[in-house]
Amino acid sequence: MNDPQKVTSRLVVARSYATVLLQARKEVLNQMTRLVQIARLLVRCPRGNHHGLDRVQFTASDGSVKSGIVLRLNMKTASVHNDEGQNWKVSPGLLLKIATR
Repeated sequence: MNDPQKVTSRLVVARSYATVLLQARKEVLNQMTRLVQIARLLVRCPRGNHHGLDRVQFTASDGSVKSGIVLRLNMKTASVHNDEGQNWKVSPGLLLKIATR
């Protein structure tokens, strides 16, 4: 026959293992969710290797070539301060890096 204390201690150990496994499962799922989010950002954001303060070049809607410095870089737009003192919002996919900081 099983001693009630042994049964109780086995239940406590089993519950603690279950708790540890559930916590590990949550951590793995959180990491997987984060990796999926990063993958989605990489697919949606063709910004390549552009970073803040990089010198870039792009073609404006009137066909003129503008160059300037990247001030801010988001998924959909990059804020570029050009040499004439104007600020432009440009799609990161249209930027051509000229020089790095």
